Amino acid sequence: MSVLIMRKITRLPVEHSGIHRGVWYRVTKAEASSWHYFFGEGTGAKAGQVEARLGLLAVRLVRDKIDRHLRKQD
Repeated sequence: MSVLIMRKITRLPVEHSGIHRGVWYRVTKAEASSWHYFFGEGTGAKAGQVEARLGLLAVRLVRDKIDRHLRKQD
């Protein structure tokens, strides 16, 4: 009797992008636990790097940076 086991290979996304509070952003995997981010709006653009193991955590950190940037402008 032969049994065929098929395994599902899950590939984690290496890039996330979206709009948060009217600001477009992109998060791209750089290394094992490092992510590059870029967000821009009418007055300029910001880029940098965040340390996170998971992509969704990196997105959360970038959204927090956007919130701080918008608060600072008010």
